[in-house]
This record gives sequence, structure tokens and C-alpha cells, in this order.
Amino acid sequence: MESKRQGCFIATAAYGTPLAKEINVLRRFRDSYLAQREWGKKLVDLYYTLSPPIANVIERSEMLKRLVRTFLQPVVDLFKGKYEKQEPRDR
Repeated sequence: MESKRQGCFIATAAYGTPLAKEINVLRRFRDSYLAQREWGKKLVDLYYTLSPPIANVIERSEMLKRLVRTFLQPVVDLFKGKYEKQEPRDR
């Protein structure tokens, strides 16, 4: 059961892959911040209850994918400085 709870259903539907760097930021925020707080655990539980059917609808519509990415981007931007894994840059 726990393995099913690893997915970021809505973001994966919007970005088209669970490997998108934006999803990694959201996943790290969930694991490092939300999962460490009682209210955050409840919010995550609610998300896992509600999000699979929502993600199914999003994944069938390019317009909804774009809309969700537009709404998620400010959230990703807000947290990416702290929760984005920094990759080494070639210079």
C-alpha cells in the first residue's frame, strides 16, 4: 500500500512523466516538510484520496495539463531553492 502513496498523481498527469524536475521539487517538499508535520500528513492523506480520479481527467486533456502546470509553476518556483537537488554544472 505504501508504494502506491509515492506518486504525485496530479503533477505526473500534468507533466506527462514522474521524472520531471518539477515533480522532484514537489516530492521533496512533501517528504521533507509535509510528512514531518501532523497536519501535513493529513493533507497528504487527503491528496492521495482525492487526486487519482482528478489525475485521470487531467491526463486526457492537453488544455488541463497546461492549466495545471501553470498553477503548479509558482509553487515549484517557491520551493525549488530549498527542495531542488542541485546538479553539477559544466563550466
